Amino acid sequence: MLKEKKAMEVKMAEAPSNRVAVVENLEALYGAKNYVVRGLSFELGPGEMLLLVGSTGAGKTTVANILSGNVPRLVKAVANGRIFISGIDPRNAAVEEILSAVALVPQEPWNGIIGDTVENEMLISKMLSGEENVYSSDLEEELNIGRLYERTTFTLSAGETQKVAIVSRMNLGAKLIVLDEPLTYLDEESREKLKEIVRRLLSIGKSLVITGHEKDFWGDIASKVIELPHGKVEDVKNFTAGLDIKETSEHPTIEFRKVDYRYYPSKSYIFRDLNLKIEGKGIFLLRGPNGSGKTTLLRLISGLTRPKKGEVIVSHPMLFLPDNPLLFFSKPTAIEEIRSFGSFPKAEEFLGEELLRKKVKEMSSGQRRIVSLISAALSGKPILLMDEPTVGLDPYYKKAVLEILRALAEAGRMLVISTHDKTLEKIADDIIDVMKLRCTDC
Repeated sequence: MLKEKKAMEVKMAEAPSNRVAVVENLEALYGAKNYVVRGLSFELGPGEMLLLVGSTGAGKTTVANILSGNVPRLVKAVANGRIFISGIDPRNAAVEEILSAVALVPQEPWNGIIGDTVENEMLISKMLSGEENVYSSDLEEELNIGRLYERTTFTLSAGETQKVAIVSRMNLGAKLIVLDEPLTYLDEESREKLKEIVRRLLSIGKSLVITGHEKDFWGDIASKVIELPHGKVEDVKNFTAGLDIKETSEHPTIEFRKVDYRYYPSKSYIFRDLNLKIEGKGIFLLRGPNGSGKTTLLRLISGLTRPKKGEVIVSHPMLFLPDNPLLFFSKPTAIEEIRSFGSFPKAEEFLGEELLRKKVKEMSSGQRRIVSLISAALSGKPILLMDEPTVGLDPYYKKAVLEILRALAEAGRMLVISTHDKTLEKIADDIIDVMKLRCTDC
């Protein structure tokens, strides 16, 4: 043990003192041969930002988990190579050392929340920091966190959860901040606010690693850009050709009758005396900023949430794809999940054998999303509810999703979709402005 500790001290001494992050020849793999990342190297000093881009499944989230110490503690992967974050190796450092060195905002933001209420989450993160951050209250104000203080964290929408997770992790005061696809669930206004926050963090000497697909959005403030390679075919062709999407002549309807709803313990209503009817086949988009009530409407339709007053009437069987795709799965691998719903003979051609055999817990968020969507398409349910079905997807998979959604609508399905993605407007049959449904004076 003493020899091992001495060797570690020698290695740590080799890390450049003026570098916040040093990564050399990083390799990451699941199992014995399933390499996700190979040969990744970079250095970051104070006030520098690395933008890590790549296709869905290229390993961006795996790198984020390695830098933050989640590998191998929480994520059972192997990480080889030289890694130093503020002089420590996150793979074997003490938790207290990691908290002061690096803060991760995960792509699936609910994985970064500890507190039962938003107020408690803010308090916990400030207590863990042990110091007062001069920018903490400014972040809460800019992302409008104060209005959520009374809310229990499990009732938040994905966009609200992402904002809370961002502020909570930045409260920790770490020297390196890792944002894993931070734009995923944010509306346009919140995206611009986050970009300005990142600028300010860089100006006070914080270092950042940001992953995503949005090279144009972050390009003007990134010090370095690295694109992770991935050997996927970029031509979707006819993705739905092998999907067994059965046509239906049903005429589904969803009707809200005098519905009241508010989140406990708040006394303010989101919806009051709401009357709304959605009927027939097609794609119906729920649009609105973060916190407008899009996810709440889907939960009311699905029965996961009950109205305080009134009723929601759904005419036909439905299937709900939540914003967290992990909640959808009931099988251990992608191929087993797909086969439990129906036949997709060309699955290997379009998804690849590697993804099909992957365990769900080893998939990226985008991979889980595309597999859950294919499963839903094969389910035969007349009504499909989808919460942000295109987030975290590269252009290849996003094009495939749009094709699947349109094919489902043409086959007679009703699709009710909550989204910030403007590309979905091109294939929508109707757009519902949720802000116009909200109660404004109650």
